[in-house]
Amino acid sequence: MKIIDTSVLFAYFNTSDSQHQKALKILNEIIAHEEVIMISSTVVLEIVTLNSIRKLNIKQMENFIEDLLQDKVSYFQYYYLSEKDFKTVLFDLRKIQKPLSLVDYSLIYLSQKNKGAEVISFNRDLLKSLI
Repeated sequence: MKIIDTSVLFAYFNTSDSQHQKALKILNEIIAHEEVIMISSTVVLEIVTLNSIRKLNIKQMENFIEDLLQDKVSYFQYYYLSEKDFKTVLFDLRKIQKPLSLVDYSLIYLSQKNKGAEVISFNRDLLKSLI
């Protein structure tokens, strides 16, 4: 199982993103190997926010999120952070004291919860925190 960060998913859907081709390659390879890709509720919230704030109106992204929430997207597993998960992220992982977002902390948590599942991200600070 792989856990995907907003940076990769956003670049995948945004054809003008500098990391678009890299994101295409990464996701296509994961799917070709029939690995499960976990997307957390925090990533979904962040990607929807980015799409709205930047006024990109990427319909393909919007359709993907709708299908994901209806469990219609193969190879992708939606993970909704429970209240307990959220509290752990807020109170325990924030003790790490690194310059990371709440979404980043939630991905570290999910990686730990899933026996060190790999987080796929273009965020160098997040990736350094996982080592």
